[in-house]
Amino acid sequence: MERVFLAFNKIDALSELQLSQLKEYILNTLKKYDVVKYLPTEPAYISSEKSFDNRISNNATADTVGELENVVWTYLLSQNKTGLHRLIDSCSKSLQLFEKFRNILNARVLNAEKRLQTETEIQYVKKELDSFIEIVYAHRNKIYQAADQHVQNSFNNIIKYLENSLRETPIGNKLPENKNIATWLENNAQKTISEIYTYQQQEISKLQMEINQWVNEKLKQIGLKIDVSNSKMSLQEGQITATQLLQYFENNTSPYRGVMENVFYGVGIVIVSFFSAIEELFTSNKKLRNKQIASIVARSSDGYKNIETNFLLNFHHHLNTITEDIKIKSLDRTDVYLGELSSQLEKFETPISNIEKLNYERFLAEIGQIELKIGSNLNHLKAYTYGID
Repeated sequence: MERVFLAFNKIDALSELQLSQLKEYILNTLKKYDVVKYLPTEPAYISSEKSFDNRISNNATADTVGELENVVWTYLLSQNKTGLHRLIDSCSKSLQLFEKFRNILNARVLNAEKRLQTETEIQYVKKELDSFIEIVYAHRNKIYQAADQHVQNSFNNIIKYLENSLRETPIGNKLPENKNIATWLENNAQKTISEIYTYQQQEISKLQMEINQWVNEKLKQIGLKIDVSNSKMSLQEGQITATQLLQYFENNTSPYRGVMENVFYGVGIVIVSFFSAIEELFTSNKKLRNKQIASIVARSSDGYKNIETNFLLNFHHHLNTITEDIKIKSLDRTDVYLGELSSQLEKFETPISNIEKLNYERFLAEIGQIELKIGSNLNHLKAYTYGID
């Protein structure tokens, strides 16, 4: 049964005797009907008009309404705090619901932002692929042009050195045999090609570093290292041997002649030798030496030109193979990265418009303001409730 507070108003219209008699009558009546046990306090006798006048005039005395309020609040706080605790619990749950709602809205906004970031990343990487391919091809062309220039300069310097050395040989001394010259040319050619191979390895390492740096900058989620260090230079098609060079000095550039061709070739050699012998009778030693040197230099140049052509063709093919390997490996890893981004994109929800995003943000701001107010009231309510425990 709910508690009942009895309050009798307008006591200001009674004298003290009348008020005393009224109190006695009410008490006896309550006892008669056994109602006293249901009252939380004794009946209150108030004068609302007098209390109102006193409050207006800031007179704190004779405020019977205030006394009644104190009695009611004292009873509620001392005998029934369940309502306050339920109110505290409701406020706490409201704040928790606000927090969950905020997380849901934030997740939606963040989801949209991540989707936009992922789409932007995909477009960015695709656009940067053109610059990546340009890096590979530009470096390849740089290596080949440098190799081409080095072979030409080096071979020209070798031929020039050979010519100067032959001219410095005293006329009384024989010139080196063709076989020795061919061996010397072979060794220097091999040295030149070895230098190019070393240069190529260094430049490919630089290209690998540049590609790896590109990958680290553009493909942030992928750990990729391009390595073609195991690739071997194949020079079999342009193999340099002294025998090959010697053919240019022996006038035997085709060892597989037919029988008739050999006969006429032999006749040709005899005729040339006959006229050469006659010419030598009427030519000074110095002129003969110059003629011999010119012939050696010309044939050496022809041999080196043939080697240069074959080597550069082979080197160009090999360089293309290495750079294509680097490009393919990098593009494969780029495809993996783009595939991972596309998979992430499928997991994201449909993107929100700018207006929707703005509405979400405004609503989140409003929720934040309401939370602050509820939180402040909850703190005051807790302090008040715990203070009367």
